[in-house]
Amino acid sequence: MTVPSNANTSGLEVVAWRKNIWVAEGIGTGWMLSNEQPEPSHQPTDIEPLVTAASAQARIAELEEAGRLLAAKAEHAINEGFQHIARATAAEARADRLAKFGQHTNWELSHGYPDGEEEDGCWLVHSVNGGRSDREWTLIGRGETPDDAIRAALQQETQP
Repeated sequence: MTVPSNANTSGLEVVAWRKNIWVAEGIGTGWMLSNEQPEPSHQPTDIEPLVTAASAQARIAELEEAGRLLAAKAEHAINEGFQHIARATAAEARADRLAKFGQHTNWELSHGYPDGEEEDGCWLVHSVNGGRSDREWTLIGRGETPDDAIRAALQQETQP
């Protein structure tokens, strides 16, 4: 038999009760065991439930599992928070790239097939130079998405 540390017996099999009793003047106190819960005295710590070790171990396992589930939920919430921040940061980066793309008035974004390829097309960024009759398009970036093509063009621009 085991005494729970906080006398919380929820989910535990109580087999007996232990009560602190006054024995006699000069002798001190002792413990009385009972199968029925004794009446409470003026001190709430005078009565303690005694439970089986098996039920105590089962309760410990339940509490540990609940702790693991709570920790997993907390970790999931933290990860969702980080993912939200990452999505917001990525959106800001895309907006910055789009703003830089907009500063280049001679750049053009289109979807096409570079070099006569017959496979799936891709997004292209061209630098358009020249007048109305002698216009030239120079490919400066390509990607699977418009953002990828703009990123490639901006990287090309920063390379010497």
